[in-house]
Amino acid sequence: MTLKQRTLKGLKWTSLSSVFSAGISFLQLIVLARILGPEVYGTMAVLMVVIGFANLFVDLGISRYIIHKQDEMTANQLHSMYWMNIFLSISVYIVIFSSSSFIASFYSNIDNLAYFIKIISITFIINAISMQHTVLFQKEMEFKIIEMINMIRTTVNFIVALLLAVNDFEVLSLIYATILSAIIASAITIYKGWRYHKICLHFNLAEIKEALSFGLYFSGSKIVGTISGSLDILIVGKFFSQEELGIYNIAKKIVFQISSIFMPIIRKILYPLLGKLQSDSDRLKKIYLQVIGLASFIVVYIYGILYLVSSDIIYLFLGKEWINSIAILQNFIPYAVLLVVGSLIGTLVNAKGKAYLSFYWSFWTLFTTAIVLYLIVQLNDISYIPYSYLILTLFNIPIYYYFIITKLLNVSFIKYYRDIFLNFSFGIISIILIQNINISIENIYIKNIVIIVIYSIIYLSMIKLLNTNILSYIKELKK
Repeated sequence: MTLKQRTLKGLKWTSLSSVFSAGISFLQLIVLARILGPEVYGTMAVLMVVIGFANLFVDLGISRYIIHKQDEMTANQLHSMYWMNIFLSISVYIVIFSSSSFIASFYSNIDNLAYFIKIISITFIINAISMQHTVLFQKEMEFKIIEMINMIRTTVNFIVALLLAVNDFEVLSLIYATILSAIIASAITIYKGWRYHKICLHFNLAEIKEALSFGLYFSGSKIVGTISGSLDILIVGKFFSQEELGIYNIAKKIVFQISSIFMPIIRKILYPLLGKLQSDSDRLKKIYLQVIGLASFIVVYIYGILYLVSSDIIYLFLGKEWINSIAILQNFIPYAVLLVVGSLIGTLVNAKGKAYLSFYWSFWTLFTTAIVLYLIVQLNDISYIPYSYLILTLFNIPIYYYFIITKLLNVSFIKYYRDIFLNFSFGIISIILIQNINISIENIYIKNIVIIVIYSIIYLSMIKLLNTNILSYIKELKK
């Protein structure tokens, strides 16, 4: 099967899984938010930060080295990497379990947090068992297997969480659902992956020194980046009430749940594809610029619709209890657009084996994020926090271009950002025009359909007339 055929096949399955999983996750979000309420989601927000941060130490980026090296890995190296991941997962589990009381003392306003941390941290070991097989599937572009497992995991998580939530398990309904779905997904992954690679009791640290070096830079940037990206939850959880944290968390989750529909499609296909093209700089640059141009076109379009209908989404699906999340959601959207498109550079960094660039940049981001967030929190208004991220992103764009992008691509600032800023501007103009049109329709569903249609006509017309690159990208990528 040719690279093109494998890419298209992967795109089909990744698209199906992303739409399905995002749909189930969104359904789970709105159904369980009504049942469980803001306080439960406030607790879960802190748990997910702890778990997400600790999970980075389970792998230390070693598995990503497999894709970077493609077919140069030996069976013994894979065995050594596997057992290193198991060792790391057990170590992380012990550390988090032991420090749960200390973590809980920082968030004294959240009840039973230490107990919840001890339970959910078992997922470190569960996920590590199947981690390498998932990466091998990615290397071989076996996306059908990966995405079928993801769909099963998402569905199990939703069903279990719903059954437990209606039986008053509260936070434990989300925790137990996470654990059970992880067990099932890992079991299927091992079963399917065994024919690709059978794990043996072999470990030699010398065999994976290069992988550890690569992984330390990769995981180092991820660790610092995760801290930076989670600072808002850490700060909101400390200085605002549990209910306010839940409202903030739901608004943020809805915004980034939207991007989870289509961004995994781009990332999962783009990373192994760029990995295979890393020796062809001209072709790699051309494809990458086309992808970010199309990504910005899609992201702006979808987030523009979300901005226009967000008030009704919150009111209709979540209820009056969550009305305060509307302003937070809308304020997050401009930042989300830039973040989602900008995050694709990480795929290129890893594909070219230059994880150290992300590592150094993450420290700068953490430093600046901490300062801006601290200043915004002094205003004592939780709805302003998304602005801090937007301000920081705009400030860092030229700096990021000079220190990161120029090290990866021989491309001018204008050429790199042209499509992104054009599409972003068209989205803003379209939203402003819509908000100045008086649409007097009483039926809320019909009204929103009309708004979406008008927005689509305005936005797509501007793209066709003023940014013809997008149409040419679509034609070229088909080839």
